[in-house]
Amino acid sequence: MTQLPVIILLAAGSSSRMRGGDKQLELIDGEPVLRRIAKFALSTGADVYIALPHEDHLRVNAIADLAVTPIYVADAEQGMGKSISTATRAVIDLCPQGIMFCPTDMPDLCDVHFKKVMQSWFNAPTQIVQAKGRDGRPGHPVIFPFRLRHHLIELTGDKGAKSILSTQSPQYVTFDDLGPNTDLDTPEQWTAWRASH
Repeated sequence: MTQLPVIILLAAGSSSRMRGGDKQLELIDGEPVLRRIAKFALSTGADVYIALPHEDHLRVNAIADLAVTPIYVADAEQGMGKSISTATRAVIDLCPQGIMFCPTDMPDLCDVHFKKVMQSWFNAPTQIVQAKGRDGRPGHPVIFPFRLRHHLIELTGDKGAKSILSTQSPQYVTFDDLGPNTDLDTPEQWTAWRASH
């Protein structure tokens, strides 16, 4: 088994609420948020995989020069559960001790969130380790131990891994910001976020 968990970034969704835009390609300091999150994930030293809709998608261009491995989710419209399932199947033969998941539409995340969650996981590698924002809400990133791989593979629908989290007792890493919980789905949310930063 590998010592570091692998990281799977979830970027296969349709951005349907953006009314023609793509939230994954929204710019922060001139850089697509997808690329920004990928670079933060890479800073941990772990192997990074990105779930994407298909190989011709514009998102592929945003991370083409980064040392990440794409995983194409042909039926991503079925929801985040499908992306998690497909991506888990793609890495399962690596037998990682853990798999970290994180969406890539979270503009307040930085390298510290990835690194602190991973550091905490080293102290509890058989448990789920999950970030919490300062308001106490669980969020991302979250690491699942390898023992839960079959549950991850069986996921469907648009609720991600909530069905697994509800039956486990995660170890939480609480941050003094809202990075783990801030995800933006509409043009108005992006406009409001930029106005506050």
